Amino acid sequence: MGKYLWFAAGVALVTILALYGWQWTGDGRSNVAAGPAEAAAVDTKPESRYEVAPEPEAPPTPAPAASEREDMRDLSEAELRWRAVVALPESVQKELVNSRDPVAQDILERNERLAKRSPNDTWGPDMQGRLNEFFESIEEDTENMLITVACGEPQCQIQIVSPGQPAEDGTPPSQRVLDQLREHWWFREQPIPAQTHLAGVDSRLYQVQYFDRRP
Repeated sequence: MGKYLWFAAGVALVTILALYGWQWTGDGRSNVAAGPAEAAAVDTKPESRYEVAPEPEAPPTPAPAASEREDMRDLSEAELRWRAVVALPESVQKELVNSRDPVAQDILERNERLAKRSPNDTWGPDMQGRLNEFFESIEEDTENMLITVACGEPQCQIQIVSPGQPAEDGTPPSQRVLDQLREHWWFREQPIPAQTHLAGVDSRLYQVQYFDRRP
């Protein structure tokens, strides 16, 4: 009777262990199976239906030519101001460039030479100062006029922009002012009138006049 009891107890213990082992194995498989799925759900990103194109790169800014960099580096602030005073209006510049008239070509050459003034020039600054003093002395006649003077060995350039209309004889206001200059006592023995050019700039009358140094 005792043997049967021990046998029954052993069978029951084995049955309990078998059931427990089956349950642990099932839970383990479910956990193992669920692990990668959950990881995949976290790591996997939905693919977009649209392909995003990369932003285009900005084109590189072209570097100035070596000669241009050298010119800009060598020009002082005073030289830049001088070239601004000497420069002809853009529309006049184009008109002269497109002209086959020898006078137009001579004016362009004079203007180019004047832009490159000599540091040893003493005549130019003195004559430029005298001309500016003259125009200041006739302020009533030059009212509403824009006058710029640039002198450099061996010539002077005077640019006059006037809003008025030519006189009845066709003489522009700028020419009347230049005629006064020619009659001035000290000027009659100084520069010699050379090339001149008349044009319209922004609905105004424009005149550029060159004078050569008297030998």
